[in-house]
Amino acid sequence: MIYSNIHLLLNSVYFSIVYILGNAYHTDIKKYETIHDAFNSIFLGTITVLMSISYLLTIPFVSLYTADVADVEYIYKSLPVMFSLVQILSWSRYVSGNLTGIAGFAKQTSYVSLIEAFTNLFLSIVLVNKFGIVGVLFATVVALPLKVLWCTYIADKKVMHRSFRKSVSIIGANVCFFIIVVMVSKFIQPQINTYFKFLVWGIIYSLILGSMGILVNYFANKESWSVIKKYLLKK
Repeated sequence: MIYSNIHLLLNSVYFSIVYILGNAYHTDIKKYETIHDAFNSIFLGTITVLMSISYLLTIPFVSLYTADVADVEYIYKSLPVMFSLVQILSWSRYVSGNLTGIAGFAKQTSYVSLIEAFTNLFLSIVLVNKFGIVGVLFATVVALPLKVLWCTYIADKKVMHRSFRKSVSIIGANVCFFIIVVMVSKFIQPQINTYFKFLVWGIIYSLILGSMGILVNYFANKESWSVIKKYLLKK
């Protein structure tokens, strides 16, 4: 529920300003490239930070919420990782996927979507009996990169006629950022045993990870700030 609500919120913001991409594409492809990369950094960076915070707070919240319940095991430590990766990988293809549509590659992309869906379904059937919901989510995590790679290839090579180094660096930087958060969290585990501490640590995580996420995406794509000032912060 938490992860889907975050997705829906960011999705609403994205579709309220996605027209900027279409206008830029039909005006000047070179101008579009800068905006394309900036949108990748902004939205993928935002979802990565939000998923990192959610990952760190999910287990403490479930522990607090189910503290008096002993009949069922509610804490599955691998689930937050899987839920977070699904969102991060999904958002890795949003901007490039939009470009495949407006550039006339929607039909070819639909075939890749079918392959992705069948791969997901097949792996889910294979893994669900032994691993349950974790297996289903793992199948989704394995299948999602198929369309991420396709959309990135079409957007960069076929439409913008450039190297996909910038797109890969943005996606790679954010995925690595999340992986590092997961790894570090194994060694730093604050005792969150009250809702007040949950709130305090939520603020601390938001400030720290938000700042780090901005820095990571700035260095991955330094041109993004100019686009933010021009299109998103203008009066």
